[in-house]
Amino acid sequence: MTLVSEAKPQTRCPFRQEELGIERSGGCPQNPPVHPEENMETALEEGGLQIWGDVKFRADAVLQGKIRGDVHGLKKIIVSHDAVVTGSVEGSDVRVEGEVRGGVTAAGRVWLGPKAKVRVRCGGRALRIEPGAQFRGEIRVG
Repeated sequence: MTLVSEAKPQTRCPFRQEELGIERSGGCPQNPPVHPEENMETALEEGGLQIWGDVKFRADAVLQGKIRGDVHGLKKIIVSHDAVVTGSVEGSDVRVEGEVRGGVTAAGRVWLGPKAKVRVRCGGRALRIEPGAQFRGEIRVG
């Protein structure tokens, strides 16, 4: 399935950028054609994805890019080495390789990789912190 936008360029943006939850320089976009099969895969692979708002997952998830909001998952969540989450991350098991500024909570295990940075709190039934990981805050295990 291919989606293509053929809308005419607008001279001024009808929405305030703060209302849309986006940051842009240069004002409103000129509605370029959208080719999701090309652009989306590149954004996800290179960590170019940015999300403002809470995110919920029903399946295992690997987070890349920047997320400003809380992440809730029913299964395993991995915060990749290039990801930055400004909010909390909750899942059945959580592995952090990147940065979480808001805390990590798991029903099962929490694993902080050697380059992980976690602030505020970390809690789960089991906790593993690799040498080199940075943690500042409250720990709850058990």
